[in-house]
Amino acid sequence: MDEKLKETPQEAQTEIASTRLPSILRSFRGKPRLIVEIVGIILILSLSTSLSGKISKDDYESLKNNYESLQIDHETLEGKYNSLQTKYNQTTSDLESAKTTLNDTLSAYAEYQTRMQPFDSLTDEELNTVASRITQTLEEKQAEVQAAAQAQAAAQAQAEAQAAAQAQAEAQQQVQGSMVWIPRSGSKYHSRSSCSNMKGPTQVTLSQAQASGYEPCKKCY
Repeated sequence: MDEKLKETPQEAQTEIASTRLPSILRSFRGKPRLIVEIVGIILILSLSTSLSGKISKDDYESLKNNYESLQIDHETLEGKYNSLQTKYNQTTSDLESAKTTLNDTLSAYAEYQTRMQPFDSLTDEELNTVASRITQTLEEKQAEVQAAAQAQAAAQAQAEAQAAAQAQAEAQQQVQGSMVWIPRSGSKYHSRSSCSNMKGPTQVTLSQAQASGYEPCKKCY
């Protein structure tokens, strides 16, 4: 009888798994989680044969410990993998940013070269002339800006002076409006000392004149 026919179902499963293991692992290359799980399945199948007396208790414990050790190693490797993946992603992002900066710089340089092409055929004397014109233009524009700023400052100062003078005039007018002139003799108070040819006029407040019985002059008010 063929020896394979004497194999138990568990032994057959174990043999099939162990025979196909290399090709299975190659198909899941780059997938550490699946590899560990597949190895665990192989170990479980191997352990199941202990029921038929093929594996001792010590071998069973050894296989179990190996499986647990593989799980721990997998978690450690997975942590390192995730850390490296994060660094890789950051490096990729930095590289893309650097590429963008480089492209912008190259574009700006190309534009600079295009703008400088008209000057490539000029002699040193012609370049000096162009530079002098540019300098003169910049100085003229700067002078215009300064002149405009000075004119604006002068206009503002004049407006402030006019406002101050107007305020002072209004204040003086208010003070003068509260003062009147009364004659040495007579019953009228006046806004001007020269009104009605007053003799010896005296300046008093309006309230004082009114309190003394003086009435407003019809010529002044």
